[in-house]
Amino acid sequence: MDATICNLAQIEKLPVTTVQIRQAIQKDVVLSKVYAAWMAKASRRSSVPYWNRSQQLLVEDGCLLLGPRVIVPAVLKKQVY
Repeated sequence: MDATICNLAQIEKLPVTTVQIRQAIQKDVVLSKVYAAWMAKASRRSSVPYWNRSQQLLVEDGCLLLGPRVIVPAVLKKQVY
């Protein structure tokens, strides 16, 4: 199984959808900055939260992952945990 399939399988196990996660990321002050910097391949990434772990950050289907774990926006955490 390749990494993309594995990561998407992790997301699909959650009680929320990728659409909900993407929308929540867009509204979250911190995660929206992380996502935007990642997608823009920003040169000043060190000022972005989570960037000390940038080697582990991934974007799959509009969702942020830290290694194999999905970064769940705060607004959705009660539904997930």
